[in-house]
Amino acid sequence: MLESIGTKDQAEPWLRRALENGVRLIGFGHRIYKTIDPRAVALRRLALELSGSDPMLELAVHVEEVALALLKEYKPQLKLNTNVEFYAAAVMRAISLGDELFTPTFALTRAVGWCGHIMEAAQSRLIYPESSYTGEMPAE
Repeated sequence: MLESIGTKDQAEPWLRRALENGVRLIGFGHRIYKTIDPRAVALRRLALELSGSDPMLELAVHVEEVALALLKEYKPQLKLNTNVEFYAAAVMRAISLGDELFTPTFALTRAVGWCGHIMEAAQSRLIYPESSYTGEMPAE
């Protein structure tokens, strides 16, 4: 998304066009968190510490500010805030992880979370309505 936007002066027109065409803004909104995702706060801080004066991170900070304002304007009934994905790529860029590894890294971290959810469900600790555990239950 940031590469498509390109520069700070293109942020607002690009984001407005996306919202007017029903495009979801990557890195904003979360089905659980209705306030800012606490992981996003931590990753933003880490990205700022690691990146120095990276123009792409400066663009990301600007895009976040504009996007949040526009989301309030276009979707005032929803509580859409920055989520963990928005700054995760900035952190990966800051540590010089190649762009080709961003998607596999996102996928692997999600797989770990999904396994954790399954393990919790098997122990009857937390059940997520979107998943259904079909394995054997452990003996008590």
